[in-house]
This record gives sequence, structure tokens and C-alpha cells, in this order.
Amino acid sequence: MGLSSYKIGYLNGLNMGATMLPILAPKSTNAWMIFGLSVATLDNEIKYDTFAIGAFVLAIKLSKNPDVTRKYFLEMSNKSDNIHLKKLLNEALDEESKNPSVFGF
Repeated sequence: MGLSSYKIGYLNGLNMGATMLPILAPKSTNAWMIFGLSVATLDNEIKYDTFAIGAFVLAIKLSKNPDVTRKYFLEMSNKSDNIHLKKLLNEALDEESKNPSVFGF
């Protein structure tokens, strides 16, 4: 629901998924990807960039196939018209590559 909502631009659906998924599935790659997307797309004066980057890094760390998740994030960044989201995804990929053992994984 969260990813579909993001893809069609329905941010309320994305945000609803982001509030529930980390609680329901805290070890799920998709839960943290949706959380990161939700935080990255918040439209307010306060930016929560660190939370979004951390969520994207955690999504990679929890992934059963981190290479696929990295590739997905890179493709998402390349296809996005949202400059802020591109920046956060690229920073997360960079951060994750520098710290391969973050969170004990």
C-alpha cells in the first residue's frame, strides 16, 4: 500500500503506511523504505533528513539481498523528479557504503 501510494502521488496513503509498518514489521526492508520515503516527502519547514537517510540505510541492512535494494534505491533516485529525495537516497547509499557494519549487520 505504501509504495503504491508513493508511486501514484497519494502521500496520505504513504504516510499511513509509514506510521504502521515499522511497528508491524520492524525487520522488514519495505517498512523502512516506506518510512524513509514518507519522511523524505514531508512538506514542512523542518526537514527530517537524518531520519530518512537512516531509514534507507536500515532498509539496505535488513534486506535479504542488499545489492538489489541498493540498485532499487539508485534507480529510484535516477527516475525521481524530486531533487530532495534524490539527494537523500544518494546520501543513504553513500553512508551505507562507508559503514558496511552499521547496526551490527
